[in-house]
Amino acid sequence: MGTTLGACLALLLGAVHAAPADPSPAPADPPDEAPRRFTILPLPTVDVDPETRLSLGAVAVMSFRPFVDARPSQAGVEVAGSLNRQAIVSIETELFLPEDRSLVRFSTTWMRFPELYWGIGPDTPRSAEEGYDNRQLETELEVLLRPASSEHLYVGPSTAVYGMWGIVPAGPEALLADPATPGSQGGWSVGGGAALMWEGRDNRLNAEPGSAYGWVRGQVFHPRVGSDFQFARLELDGRAYPQVGPLRLAVQGLATLHAGTPPFRQLALQGGDPIGRGLYTGRFRDQHLLGSQVEVRQVVWRWFGVVAFAGGSVVAPALGALPSAPLRPSTGGGVRIRLDAQDNINLRIDYAWAGDGAGGGTGFYASFGEAF
Repeated sequence: MGTTLGACLALLLGAVHAAPADPSPAPADPPDEAPRRFTILPLPTVDVDPETRLSLGAVAVMSFRPFVDARPSQAGVEVAGSLNRQAIVSIETELFLPEDRSLVRFSTTWMRFPELYWGIGPDTPRSAEEGYDNRQLETELEVLLRPASSEHLYVGPSTAVYGMWGIVPAGPEALLADPATPGSQGGWSVGGGAALMWEGRDNRLNAEPGSAYGWVRGQVFHPRVGSDFQFARLELDGRAYPQVGPLRLAVQGLATLHAGTPPFRQLALQGGDPIGRGLYTGRFRDQHLLGSQVEVRQVVWRWFGVVAFAGGSVVAPALGALPSAPLRPSTGGGVRIRLDAQDNINLRIDYAWAGDGAGGGTGFYASFGEAF
């Protein structure tokens, strides 16, 4: 999630105070003696802007190993509130069960935050900007099983529930005041399908050189299962982490494709962390999205490192229109501060530039773990 400079400074001060003197990983324990470790990295956040006035909160990332014969699991919690009675509560976990035979992924987010909207399409003008209030609940659950014949492949059912209500448009002439815009009156998207994951990383928050990750998920949302909208979604995400000489690289490509009529909030959203850093999340939105990016990661001194990144993405109403859609760039750099030597977890602080013109922008981003 993008954050302001105030939040970055708060996180940076906490990280420097908490950074270990020696970041060298401890020798790995034999598999049958792996400790049941629990590590929590909590830090406060401070956000000041015209929409929220003052927002205070906290974020925490937990790394734990409930089973000695499974890889470490992770969980994250974020809680924030503002003087304008806006709030967000988010919980996310990825739990590996004994012998890594199965994996449970769960996330849920409730929020009441103002958002900006420019309409639907790859070329909406900056002058179309309008704000709206709303309440949202987004919950996802996957239970993935690893076949005995594979070390890294997981496959299983996937479910999702996305709800939006209490929508207050900017005015009677606002884009979201038009009931013809799917989702402008609120509603629920309920669906399910299947997911396939290739997990070649030992550390989800900071992948090792030479590892790889792949994700494919297909879901159908239909009134027969309680959905107010009827559409299908296919998501693809591939990542590789090559080592080129002394440099660690990270490469990502992703796609989000739709059929049917998703609500405006469930369209492919361009911008935001991590694929469109510097561009407001949802600045452009449409049926389909393609994006890619590359990072160069370099340790400078012990627990301190730097990163440079560049990438771009496009959205379009049809697959055939993707090659000619406007490419929105995202470039920038950042610093990394090692917070946990044994689990190799970094504090990430990035500054991004997304070009000039109708879709341009800049932004600070801070989180535990790498962007991807």
